[in-house]
Amino acid sequence: MPPNLTMDERLERAKAFKETFNNTKLKIHADIEAKREEAKSLDYYDLDFRDPQTISAELSAQVGFLRKLKYQYKEASAKDRYTKIIVSDEAPLITQQDNLLLGNEVNAKKLKVKEAKQRLIEEQDALRATVTKIEQDYNAAAASVAKNADLVDKIVDARLKLARLHHQFPPPRLTEAQATDKLAEQDVRMADLADQGAEAEKRVQELTEAVKLGTVKLDSQRMERREAEKRVENQIKDTRWLERVELRGDMFEIDKALFRLISMEEGSENEIQLKYLLQPWSRELGIKLVFEPVSRMLANIEIEGIDDLDLDLSEAIDAHVPKNDLGVAVAVILQLVRNALGES
Repeated sequence: MPPNLTMDERLERAKAFKETFNNTKLKIHADIEAKREEAKSLDYYDLDFRDPQTISAELSAQVGFLRKLKYQYKEASAKDRYTKIIVSDEAPLITQQDNLLLGNEVNAKKLKVKEAKQRLIEEQDALRATVTKIEQDYNAAAASVAKNADLVDKIVDARLKLARLHHQFPPPRLTEAQATDKLAEQDVRMADLADQGAEAEKRVQELTEAVKLGTVKLDSQRMERREAEKRVENQIKDTRWLERVELRGDMFEIDKALFRLISMEEGSENEIQLKYLLQPWSRELGIKLVFEPVSRMLANIEIEGIDDLDLDLSEAIDAHVPKNDLGVAVAVILQLVRNALGES
């Protein structure tokens, strides 16, 4: 402030500064008004249900911001007070002693605040310990309640079982002496049952040995039966063989006279090979008769010597083989072959 100003000019400037300061809208005022308007228009469904850690971080940032605003407010307030003191003629004179007193008061207040903060921290620690202890006591009480409920259920079940036993075994019930006598009787009965079990086991062993011997005997009898069946089967084969030999002899004589049969040979146990001479072509024709091993029925007929002829005898063979008619089958085959060769 220039030193050549009068007292009235200084007062006018101080009043103008005060009005300007009062009319100036600080940022803290705008923030307070905005928060009030936001609180009025806030709805439950618009609340932000976020993570508590995120909210705590934002809260810490806002607390720091408010502390800065508090410092700015105190600074502006101090400037206002000192301005009033400077421009006022009736302001008390501030000496070094006053500054020391104010400093001592501020230090005392700071010490009280520090002690209060320390007590608050101690109270918070005690509260946390108390909460932990209360939680432990609560968990122990809950476990005790669950255990008591389980014990009550077990007691009820035991009483029900006891009531059922009382109903199942009405008075008079067994005494100790009667129970001892009954136990002795049961011991004697168990000994008898053990003897009977030993006898039964012995009989089982004897029956097992008898079964083994019977099995061996049965196996030997089965072998004897197989050998007897083989002998009977061989005898039957021999009988059928004789019949076949006689039949072959008769067929040989008949075919030799009628169809110019020149030979009849036995290829194997179930085959007969016939050879015919076809006149006037002087051509040999082979007919193989195949029989089934057991039933000795006709199974198939094979023809040899007609490879150069365009002749299919499968239909005639299939027609006569199921009937087991040897003579008719051979006669039909010879006639078809002759017709194919041009014989009338």
